[in-house]
Amino acid sequence: MFHKPFIIGLLALALQACEAEDTAAPTINCNAGTALNRAGDACEPNLAEGLSVSANGQIVVDPAGVEATEAALAAAREEGHAAGVASVDISSDNQAAFDEGAASVTPLECSDGTVVNEAGDACEPTADYRAARLAEGAASVTPLNCAEGTRINDAGDACEPTDDYRAARFAEGAASVTPLNCAEGTRINDAGEACEPTEEFRAAAFAAGRAEGAASVTPLSCGEGTEETADGTACQPTEAYRAAAVEEGRAEGVDSVIPLECGLGTGENEAGDACEPNLSVDVAIDDEDTIVPTSAYAAQVCADGGGTFDAGTGACAPAYNCFRGGLCAVMAVAFGFEAEEGNRYDGDTLENSGCLESEATRAEWVAGTLGVAGRQVCGRNLCEFEVFCVGD
Repeated sequence: MFHKPFIIGLLALALQACEAEDTAAPTINCNAGTALNRAGDACEPNLAEGLSVSANGQIVVDPAGVEATEAALAAAREEGHAAGVASVDISSDNQAAFDEGAASVTPLECSDGTVVNEAGDACEPTADYRAARLAEGAASVTPLNCAEGTRINDAGDACEPTDDYRAARFAEGAASVTPLNCAEGTRINDAGEACEPTEEFRAAAFAAGRAEGAASVTPLSCGEGTEETADGTACQPTEAYRAAAVEEGRAEGVDSVIPLECGLGTGENEAGDACEPNLSVDVAIDDEDTIVPTSAYAAQVCADGGGTFDAGTGACAPAYNCFRGGLCAVMAVAFGFEAEEGNRYDGDTLENSGCLESEATRAEWVAGTLGVAGRQVCGRNLCEFEVFCVGD
């Protein structure tokens, strides 16, 4: 049964929820490349390592980051040189691998009842063993013995009830059935297995229930600011009350708005509802919303340092040294200082090295070959020249 105080209480809660939703205070939106500062009242640029904000408020690449990149390239070349020198050891590594492989081979030994197959790579049962197992299996079979009331089925592999046994059981089951007796107001269902209410009984029960339900209903009484719904089953706020509540919530929301404050290195977007970074031509925003140098800028820094830039990975690799290529290629041919000893330029030629692309690189290659000839007095070790051919 419904009561007037209960309905009015529900209505008040619904109106409070609507007012709370209309008056929620907006938050500061920071676009890609910016983040809310610790005070929570302004957006600031999200800078990657090596970037800074200039005096005029523009995000640029820190010159100290370029120097760090060049230092990293030099360190990588030195590390590659040391690793190449330390890695040369041929005879002992090959012999150890051979000894380990020979010791891992297990000879094929077939036990009693098996022989080596035609491929010679596995054991298989002998013909005598197979025949013995077949005889043993045949001897283990138990013949069928069907009890009274059963017989062997057509397949000959199991027992099944006889026709007389089936007929006797059917008669016994039929004799055990109790006929249905349906009371007043019910009838036997279509399946013939149970009783169900008649249509007349259902209609009379429905009418009685409807009358009882109608007598228990409490009339609606809608208070000030509310009115009955179109179907007359509940109360709802009037249009005037809704309009007043919306206006009250709007006024409260306007009073709660925090003005947009964009920090150094950022500015308002075109919509005027968020801050965005003030980017120079040398920086951009990556997939993680971090401001980083552009690929074009990184490629130029790499080229200025004599390296080769990989646009796919963003890595900067040292360029090919034509002087070192000519010197070390001749050392491999003339003095036997080959790749096995760590010479990275063994097999390089003026043609396949790319040093024919310009007169300058060709001259560097020739100068390298002449440098070897000028140091032949040092003998097989070629003084300190061998160190140039290991690493980058």
